[in-house]
Amino acid sequence: MFARGLACALLVTLCGCGSSSAPVVGVSGASAVSGLIATPGTTTIVGTIDQGGDQRSYIGIVPDAPVVGAPLLVMLHPLATTNVEMANLTRVGRLAADDGAIVVLPQGENDTWNDELIASGPDDLGFISTLIGNIAQQYQTDPSRVYVMGFSEGGFMTETLVCNLSSTIAAAAAVGSLVRNTLAASCNPSRKISLAFINGTADPINSFLGQPKIGTQSAPDSAAFWAQEEGCSATSPLVDLLPELFTSSPSVTLNTYQSCPSGIGVDFFVVNGGGHTWPGSPYPSQYGATTQNLDATLQLWQFFQQPTQTISAPIG
Repeated sequence: MFARGLACALLVTLCGCGSSSAPVVGVSGASAVSGLIATPGTTTIVGTIDQGGDQRSYIGIVPDAPVVGAPLLVMLHPLATTNVEMANLTRVGRLAADDGAIVVLPQGENDTWNDELIASGPDDLGFISTLIGNIAQQYQTDPSRVYVMGFSEGGFMTETLVCNLSSTIAAAAAVGSLVRNTLAASCNPSRKISLAFINGTADPINSFLGQPKIGTQSAPDSAAFWAQEEGCSATSPLVDLLPELFTSSPSVTLNTYQSCPSGIGVDFFVVNGGGHTWPGSPYPSQYGATTQNLDATLQLWQFFQQPTQTISAPIG
């Protein structure tokens, strides 16, 4: 959940990016994106995919001169927000401009995600899977470097993707989300992948202590669940306090799980006193403190870019 009103207020005076004339595979309508903060050195695209009779939309941020074999990053927005707001909040265009990444941001139907895979809901799993395939074909991205980041409900959807698309995804990260008990009971990924999580101890939306009434585990228990799922030791992670560059901003503790299989890592960042926010964002939030001692976008991207974070043979 995220504040649409706040995000919209921040976007009132913002202008869109340039358009792309590149051929589009399985999509339509490459053009400028209204409200998106322009990132120098990048081009934006918009497109739609027919998914089970529904016209599903997305935006993309790509380098002005994309190269074959680039990594592909999928970004998933929170509840009641848009992909444009997610792009601006996280400043994800930096990864396209500086690192050559192909970034794609799908839009949830009615600004939400069917992360519990309710049969009567939209086929978000199929939509995102198809989108990854289309963008990979269009830009000839590296199939071993497909990554996902999600915030809040987008983080819940990210976890669902890990359970169902692990043969496609090399690594994933969720910010401000927890593990649903229903997912913990049913998750059966085909391979192990690396995962990272960020949670604030003062999150008023997805409580750090969990929400038993709606069936979500606490943030520490969620991280431990995934550590065990990925073959790591779920107890006694290595604990480090990250450098405090801004003493007036919440500090960040990194828990690195140990004894993982070769090529697998699970990191859990705890923002001490942090709210339901995206660390490093320059925008204020009504959902608590945003730390500037961690840039979530860059930190998670660095985690993805470790040499081991690529798809290899199935494990176990």
